[in-house]
Amino acid sequence: MKAIGLVPLLLIGCDRAPDVGTVELVDITAITGPHFITTCGADPSTQIVEVNGPGITLLDADGDGDLDVFLANGSDLGAPESGPGSRLFRNLLADEGTLRFVDTGVMLRRWATSATAADIDGDGDPDLYVTCIGPDVLLRNDGGVFTDITASAGISVPNWSTGAAPGDVDGDGDIDLFVTRYVDWDFSAPPVPPIDFRGQDVLAGPAGLRPLDDVLLLNDGAGGFTSESPLDARPAFGLNAVILDVDDDGAAEILVGNDGMANHLLELDAGHWRDTALERGFATNMAGAEQATMGMAIGDVNGDGAADVFTSNFSSDSNTLLVQEGGSFVDRTNRYAIGGPSRAMLGWTSRFIDLDHDGDEDLLTLNGHVYPNASLATMDSTYSQRPLLLLRDGDRFTPHVATSGWLAQPRLDRAAAFGDLDGDGDLDIVTAELHGPIRIIENRAHHPGRVGVVHDLSSEVPGTSHTLHGARHWLLPTADFQGCSAPQAHTTVPR
Repeated sequence: MKAIGLVPLLLIGCDRAPDVGTVELVDITAITGPHFITTCGADPSTQIVEVNGPGITLLDADGDGDLDVFLANGSDLGAPESGPGSRLFRNLLADEGTLRFVDTGVMLRRWATSATAADIDGDGDPDLYVTCIGPDVLLRNDGGVFTDITASAGISVPNWSTGAAPGDVDGDGDIDLFVTRYVDWDFSAPPVPPIDFRGQDVLAGPAGLRPLDDVLLLNDGAGGFTSESPLDARPAFGLNAVILDVDDDGAAEILVGNDGMANHLLELDAGHWRDTALERGFATNMAGAEQATMGMAIGDVNGDGAADVFTSNFSSDSNTLLVQEGGSFVDRTNRYAIGGPSRAMLGWTSRFIDLDHDGDEDLLTLNGHVYPNASLATMDSTYSQRPLLLLRDGDRFTPHVATSGWLAQPRLDRAAAFGDLDGDGDLDIVTAELHGPIRIIENRAHHPGRVGVVHDLSSEVPGTSHTLHGARHWLLPTADFQGCSAPQAHTTVPR
């Protein structure tokens, strides 16, 4: 298979580099495909299992140098093990010179929620760990051919998993997995009756349902995994996690975003994983409130080289910015003017990304409510919602108001993954909607050397730090809601 460098887009490319201050995100799905509608139970949703939607993962599955798209697709309440299937959509850019995706067929028919792409077996190509409502699945990649090795790898993670964060947590050079799990769910049990929310009947959960322990899978380097569970953290409604050396001490920590419960920060202490989120300011917001953390984004808003964390939350609450100061996280949501614009939104995938090409990181959050009867009159929030783009303006973030195009259209967005799909050096976006299409969003900007430009880090182990061109960089860890972006370097920018 031939390698690919910077290939011009013959059909949809844009040679012009936008001026500083412009944002150009264009939905090009009609031209590129894939043409596929996701499944997650019934529409409208009546059970909590039907609201989180599908997952999106980017990986070079076939080794041809471009990024392919894996959809972790759901099923129906009455047939959770025989749905329309999760799919791999192959990118034909390397072969044809134009961006186009083709469906390679069903890879898994059970109710999948997300997938993580990582080189589990160290052979140089990305494998797939697929989280499910039901037993999770490990698919080994051999030159673009995927084989289910769940049993032989010793993996047994039942019930409802929502995501898997890759990283080397034990320092032995191979990739371990931290699996977040949500609620105890049984498809054969009677439906959960609705509850009252602001005078409206809405689907129940997660409050009132039993939360699950998360699971740490340690790679033994010989094709197998050992499971560590429970960890020193109470069971919670886990939605995503990221493995990162938070305090730059050479050891990995695990940040866990939980729905309606305190978030976790797990540190290895004398061979035991201990939750230090409360003492380090990561458990709650500055008011001490446990939030419904749907998505997390990792960035560096003050340019000090330490990772800061942005969380997207439920409507009628604000999204939260936690900045590292003196080894602890401090809620700086109000200082950076992030809270107000998000209160009417219910946020999912979020990302620090420079979209106006001015050299600092903006904030993009995909939104959409979980209650079909949500409206401004009933819940101060609509069901379908626009993405929220906050542009960095000095020490504040300012809402970007789009009047047309992808940013202006309300949808039920959920998962997204970010990567250079078209080979032009900037980050494009693949999104997945609840009961809606997969969308390919082209970022029509190309500014080499600026934040957000992709550096090839395919050989790096997630969670590590390193130096590139004399400046401090760290490998941007995936924290996408039910998704997995392509690895990129993050450059800290002094402010």
